[in-house]
Amino acid sequence: MNDPRQQIWPIFVEETREHLQQAGECLLSLEKPEAQRPPGQLKRMMRVLHSMKGGAGSLSFSAVERLAHAMEDALAKLPPEPVLARTLVDALLDGMRLIEGIVRDVEAGIGEREPAELAAVIAALGGKAPTPPPRTEDEQVSHELWPVFRGDVADAMALLGEALRNRTAAPDQPELVRWRELSDTI
Repeated sequence: MNDPRQQIWPIFVEETREHLQQAGECLLSLEKPEAQRPPGQLKRMMRVLHSMKGGAGSLSFSAVERLAHAMEDALAKLPPEPVLARTLVDALLDGMRLIEGIVRDVEAGIGEREPAELAAVIAALGGKAPTPPPRTEDEQVSHELWPVFRGDVADAMALLGEALRNRTAAPDQPELVRWRELSDTI
């Protein structure tokens, strides 16, 4: 496959896997009783899915973008500290599994193939994520990237600013890694 985006695919793969790991951690936390989990896990998971959606959209990976959008929308309907229904958990896990499969294809140099179960998983999440318009012109893609870029940078700056403002001691290694990731996003 000769796709001009291939140079960026390793970055997409790495970032999407990080997002999937973070979403998985949030989901595990959300399955616990409210008293046994850190606050704000739903908001954190939605932020991760939003970033994943933006990254996929910026590279025209439609299936990942649509799945992340559907997952984010399903969570947006919930109260701030929800008890998740088993059916929703299963649908979120299915969405994450499909995204990981797509990432494996991208990593192998195949590109994005739309999974056969995509529509069923989106339906199980409670809706139909909008289908992005076909992108045939490089100019159209670059023009559409601005809102995604602006949103990703704003999110990363807010997270980095919050982390630095609340800092009272020298950061440990995991914090430094996270700050570096946020800086790289910016």
